[in-house]
Amino acid sequence: MPDASPFLAVENLTKAFGGVRAVDSVSFTLAANEMRCVIGPNGCGKTTLFNLLTGYLPPTSGSIHFEGADIPGRPLYEIARAGIIRKFQVPSVFPGLTVDENLRIALAGKANPGKVGTGFPSGFAKREGRAERIHILERVRLDRHRHDVAGTLSHGQKQWLELALVLAGSPRLMLLDEPAAGMTRAEKQETIRLIRSVHDESGISALVIEHDMDFVEALECEVMVMMLGRVVASGSYAAMRDDPMVREAYLGNGHTGGGHG
Repeated sequence: MPDASPFLAVENLTKAFGGVRAVDSVSFTLAANEMRCVIGPNGCGKTTLFNLLTGYLPPTSGSIHFEGADIPGRPLYEIARAGIIRKFQVPSVFPGLTVDENLRIALAGKANPGKVGTGFPSGFAKREGRAERIHILERVRLDRHRHDVAGTLSHGQKQWLELALVLAGSPRLMLLDEPAAGMTRAEKQETIRLIRSVHDESGISALVIEHDMDFVEALECEVMVMMLGRVVASGSYAAMRDDPMVREAYLGNGHTGGGHG
């Protein structure tokens, strides 16, 4: 019989720092090929949740199952190799290397998990994987910038390069932490299009932390609302927008948010 377990299953997940529960008994499932936004006010536990999903932090209690396998306790690179790959809010590219070189390192890291530092692996040929790199850069509209030094890119382009680095890891689940942070309006619109096209064409599942409600609405996916470490509501953007509790606590008065969760 086929495996009926959820793609991602989080059950009673808790992370306490002393007497503070940054994540408090969070439970949810995510289906394969599903995209969902995670919203909530500053300090509600969104970023801590991502840290738990990627193994950066161990849970105090609760469980995380990804495609039927336990996540807590596994090394970060094993979790990434299993397909959970994160894009951080602040781009973490190598500014002194070209766009193409950044991508080569990411692809080398996939082939040699946990062993790639800031230099190129011994014997990693310069032209190895060239077609794959060009394909990935075409997907994020950076193919014309292959030979540009990453530090010279605009903020939005650096965010797109980091999305390319995520794709280089062959993700099954992307965790995107505020992908629109610091972008111009035009860059936000392009980022929406890129995320939607990657999701629609590849079927990669995604959890997206975002404070910009126009951005969230444009992604046209289910929204999960966190407050004080708990998931308090989940549903369509329209349903969350019209929920009195959510409006009062987070969306009211034209709030678009900002900062970390």
